[in-house]
Amino acid sequence: MRVSWSPDLSWPSFETGRMDVSASLDFLWNNVAERSVCAVPPCSPRRGSIPLKPSFDSGVRPRRGIVLPPVHPAWVTQPVEVRIPPAPERRPHEEWLNYPRRDSDGQQSALALRRWIEEIADYVAGIVIHNEAHQRGGVLLLLTSHADRMAIAEHLVGRLGSDAVVSQEPGRPLEITKNEFMARRAQGIYAVMVGVGNCWTGLDLSNRSIAPEKDRLLTDLVIARLPIGTNRTLTHLARKRRMGTHAAEMLATAIALRQGIGRLVRRQGLSGRVLHVLEGRASNPGFAYGRVMERILGIYPNRQIIRP
Repeated sequence: MRVSWSPDLSWPSFETGRMDVSASLDFLWNNVAERSVCAVPPCSPRRGSIPLKPSFDSGVRPRRGIVLPPVHPAWVTQPVEVRIPPAPERRPHEEWLNYPRRDSDGQQSALALRRWIEEIADYVAGIVIHNEAHQRGGVLLLLTSHADRMAIAEHLVGRLGSDAVVSQEPGRPLEITKNEFMARRAQGIYAVMVGVGNCWTGLDLSNRSIAPEKDRLLTDLVIARLPIGTNRTLTHLARKRRMGTHAAEMLATAIALRQGIGRLVRRQGLSGRVLHVLEGRASNPGFAYGRVMERILGIYPNRQIIRP
C-alpha cells in the first residue's frame, strides 16, 4: 500500500496490491504441462538487437517461450517523416531544446526552464502556422508534467490565440478534451492539443468517418522530451529493485516513447505525417537515453534534421 502526491499539482494517489507478481507467475509455470509454450508478442522490449528473455514480463521459462520478431508494417512507418534536432554545433546555441538539468537538490534554473518553455512553444507555433498556410492538419504536443503543460499552453495562446489551443486540464476526462480538439478542427481551426499522462497511451486522433487519404485531423506529433521517470507505479518500483534503477528506467522510457509515437498513425492508408522528437540531449555524449530514442526511431526510413 502506498499514498503519494503528484509532483506538480499535489494530487493524492492511493495504490494497493502486490508490487511483484513473480511468485504467482512462478507457481503458474511450475504447474502447467511441460509442453505449454508462450508466444511473446512482437512489441516486447529489446536490449540492442537481442530480445529480452520471455521470463522478464510473464515469468515464462526461457526454454518454453517463443520470442516473435518485431513487426513494423510499412503503413505505419512509410507515411511518417521524423524530425530531430541538429548536432549541438549546428544549433542557435548549445542548449537549444535541451531540457534543463537539475542540481543535486533536484532544482532547475528558472531562467533555463523559461528558455526551454519558450523554445518549445515557438517551435510548435511555427508548425501550426505552417500547417494552416499549407492546409495540412492539427498538432498533438506530448509533455511529461502538468507544470510544463500549463506554461507552454499559455505561451501558445499568446502566439496563436485561445481558439487554436486545447489543453488537457487535470480532472477533466480525456474524451472531453479530445472532442473539443475535434470540434475545433471541424470548424477549420488549425489547433494544437497539449497533453500529458494518458494522452501518451489512450488517445486516437483519427477521423474514421472519411477516407484515410483525406484524414487531416492530426498530421503532426511533437514529443518535447523523452518520458524519463514518468512511471511511478508500485510495480515499476519493484522492477527497479529487481533490475536496478538504470535498466528499469531505460525500459520504462522505451515503452512510454513507443506508446506516445503510436498516437500519430492509427489507421492504414494515411499520408503526410510528421513526427517531431525535440529531445535536444539525444546527441549529447553520455546521454544514455539517446540510444533508446535512436533505436526506436530507427524503423522510420524518412528522417530529417530540424533547421533552427
